[in-house]
Formats: sequence, structure tokens, C-alpha cells
Amino acid sequence: MRLWYVIALGLLCQTAYAAQQEFEYAIGDSQFKVLRGVSSANVHVILDGKKDVIDSLEVFKTNAQADAELALRQEGITITADGMAGVPNIILGTVVTEDPNGGFHYNTTMWFSDIAARVGDTDSVLYVSTWEAPIGWGYCRDHDTDPIRKSLRKAMDAFCADLRKARQLPLRSARLEVFGRKAVENELAGVTGVVDRITIKDFSGSHRMDFDLDAMRAQLRDCGLKTYQVGDETKGKPKVGIFSIGLAVAKAGSPLYTHYCTAKYEEPVQLVRDRNIIALGCLWRDTSVSGWVTDGRVESVVDNARDAVKHFMNAYLRANPKKPY
Repeated sequence: MRLWYVIALGLLCQTAYAAQQEFEYAIGDSQFKVLRGVSSANVHVILDGKKDVIDSLEVFKTNAQADAELALRQEGITITADGMAGVPNIILGTVVTEDPNGGFHYNTTMWFSDIAARVGDTDSVLYVSTWEAPIGWGYCRDHDTDPIRKSLRKAMDAFCADLRKARQLPLRSARLEVFGRKAVENELAGVTGVVDRITIKDFSGSHRMDFDLDAMRAQLRDCGLKTYQVGDETKGKPKVGIFSIGLAVAKAGSPLYTHYCTAKYEEPVQLVRDRNIIALGCLWRDTSVSGWVTDGRVESVVDNARDAVKHFMNAYLRANPKKPY
């Protein structure tokens, strides 16, 4: 009897293992897998900042759009009509801030947004970004937007390189069935916990950037979220994702320093286009903050990270109002 039990348990484990192998994880160095089978996309170039600054960059925006579309067409991607439903979106974003001595400080970002479903969710679908380029940031002089264009081109080059890598993979046509599913109205609704990843870099190497992780975790718990540290086991826990903040400071020229801050919440998702792929999808993103500070106020840029925590908490509480005791 015991022998049959052992054999049955072994077969069950093999079956579970085989089912697990059906999925491919497009995370970390395997992020390029989310681009397998992509043949068309909408392209959006977004500028953020003061209106007069944005107006002065209208020609740059037009050129950046043309650059992106040309690069994608050369890779065989069809550019669809703006906002075409059911088609992935490629977003190139730039936040610009005026420098008091002239010119602009900027940060650029690029992400690929696709239709997906939360792992284990059989009722709904949502648009999430599943591929992102590293933040590009720096300074450019008045009327010289070349550094910004080069930063966006670098992001596009990385995207096209991953497209080519994804094209080498065997093409699979196992779409996720979406009939009867509804669009998610609020992406943070029902989130139960977070793993936090806070990255603070002082490239000038001469300032102390203090951020109280314990205080942040206590704030998140007060909202009703469970908190886990990087490396903690969270598999099998429903609607647990990663809350991350990136903050960086660098010397821009005496006595000024340029900085940026970005924050997002990601969760494992299953692609509608290819249900075999599990990726980290960005469900919430804070508005990036960039600008300049003087030498005596460099430490104050950590306030941007603290503000990002507040913005995430407010967004979470709007989606999950605390019930009265």
C-alpha cells in the first residue's frame, strides 16, 4: 500500500512539474520574451513639464515620433492608427525642468504596454507595461535637444535588440481566452502585500541620502498592506507585487545637482497574446520627478521618495477604502 502511495505521489509531482514547465518567465535577463510574436504597435511620445517649455519642444516631439516609427518599421513592426484597441502601445516619455542658468534637465523613459491578466485571475484583463528601458537623464542647453533624442534612441535601440532576440524564439500561438472578461477598473484594488525595492544613488558621492525603510513599511502596513522584504518567499500569495522607488542625484555643474525620482508597483501577469509567458507588469506608476537643487539642498531630494510613498498609499486607499471597525 505504501509503495503505491509513493508511486502515485511521484506521478503527481511529475504532472505538476510538467504543468509548471508550460510557462516561460519573462523577468530580469529574460524580459525580451514578452516581445515574442509582436507584429504591430501604437507609438506615443509624451512630454511633461511647464507648458511654455513643452511648447518650445514641439519640433523635438515630432522628430522623436518619426525616429521611433522608422526604427520599428525597420524591424518589421506595423505602426497602427493612434489608439487602436487591442494593439500594444510603445510609450516614450520625457520630463523636462528648466535650469535657472539656462537649458533643461531631463529624464527619459520608454515602456511597452500590452494586454494581460493577473496570474490566477480568470475574470478580467488590463493594460500593463511589461518591458521597460532604463531611465535616461541629464542636462541639455537651450535649443539643443540632441542629448534627449540620443537618450530616447538608446532606449529604442535596446527595445529593437530585444525584438530581434525574441524573434529567435519558437513562435507559439497559445492566446489567453478573454471572452467574457472585463477590463480592470482600478489596478490596485485587492492588492494584499508588497515587496519593497528602494534604490537611492548619489553619483556625486559626497552626500548622505537617508531614507527610513522601517518607517515606510509601517506606513504601508497602516494602510492594510502586508510587507515583505526582497528575497522573502511570496509565491502563492495572491495579489502580492513589488513596490519600487528609484532616486538618483548627480553633479550638473557648480553649484547645481540634477536629480530624478520614479516609483511603480508591479505584479506577475499572464500575457493575453501568449498565455505561456509570465512577466512582471506595471499596474501603477507615479509621475516621474526631475529637476535641480543647489549643493546645500541635495539631501532634500529624498523628500521626493517620501512623496512617492504617499502617492502610492493614497492610490491604494482610493482603490481599497478601509472599512470602519
